[in-house]
Amino acid sequence: MKVPSESAGKRGKCKECRSVIQVPRQKRKPADDFDEFGGFDEPPRRRPASSPGKGKQRPSRKVEPVTNVVGIVGLVLGIMALLASWIPIVNLFTSAPLGIIGGILAVVGFFMANSNKGMGIGFPVAAAATNGIALVVTVVVTLFLASAVVDGLPQIKQDLADMEAAGEFDEDEIEMEDVEEEAVAEVSNDPSPTESEQENQEAAPEEAAPSNASTELNVPWEKAYDTYDGEIVKIRIVSAKIEKIEQKIAKETTFTEEPMLSIQVEVTNKKQMGRLQMSGWGSGFGRSAQLQDETGKEYEVGKFEHPLHNVIILGRMEESRMKPNSSAQDRLIFDAPDETAKQLRLSLSAGKFGEEGEVHLVFDPSIIER
Repeated sequence: MKVPSESAGKRGKCKECRSVIQVPRQKRKPADDFDEFGGFDEPPRRRPASSPGKGKQRPSRKVEPVTNVVGIVGLVLGIMALLASWIPIVNLFTSAPLGIIGGILAVVGFFMANSNKGMGIGFPVAAAATNGIALVVTVVVTLFLASAVVDGLPQIKQDLADMEAAGEFDEDEIEMEDVEEEAVAEVSNDPSPTESEQENQEAAPEEAAPSNASTELNVPWEKAYDTYDGEIVKIRIVSAKIEKIEQKIAKETTFTEEPMLSIQVEVTNKKQMGRLQMSGWGSGFGRSAQLQDETGKEYEVGKFEHPLHNVIILGRMEESRMKPNSSAQDRLIFDAPDETAKQLRLSLSAGKFGEEGEVHLVFDPSIIER
């Protein structure tokens, strides 16, 4: 008899004799015909041990959150460093160390979060960003302060030189000499000078002062002209005019109440290579430009200030980087000079273009447009 190949190895009953027969295992062949065997037994189905029974639920696994303490500490240090980074000088001793330590903790916290499959990685990332910004702000503030100090050094030297030339330090020396002379007179019991001698002593310096002052006054102007031709720059007076000065404050335009003297000066870079970095004589701190006449009378520099807004004066040079053999102009403003003046003398600080000392220019008041 024939049976299907799937019945190989199974037992069945013959419908004729009702005896149990086990089908031998043979190669699989297409089952064309089937016998009348039936009721083959099948192995009982067993439920795998791993599968839960009916009505039972698989227990859920709870994942406990991981706290990145190192990242939190780095973030706190970064916030402190960022707050202190805006204070000049102080940021070098507070913000910079805190930012470096906080950055190291941020790196350590990042590796800890990476080992915990990324859990708690937000704190080290925020700490790294905060500490990085704090360090950048510290560097920018420090460089800005250093550049301001370096730019102001020539002007400070010039102010000290002007004070020394004006005799402000000599007065202290004279007072010390007077104190020493009085002490010597008291020790030697010398009689005090009479009133006539005191008058002669006081009159003597007063008589000598005008001659010395006039000599010192005329020394820098003997070879001065309306053009200065130096090694680095060439400076010349382009024009001079007495007018009311236009000021731009915020979105409004105003004019000074009294006419003032406006002097237009041209600066030429004589360098064959490299740009010339300079600032205008009307910008910055201190007095970098002076104007006087042949009698020594000085005229005040025009000051334009506003408590809330910047005052813009057209034609004034703030900062300039001139190419070789190129020129730029600056506008200098002073009080209007006397009509009786026969000569006007302009002093300009050479520190504005990188040299020491002063530049002296002389021009005739007749060129002034009124």
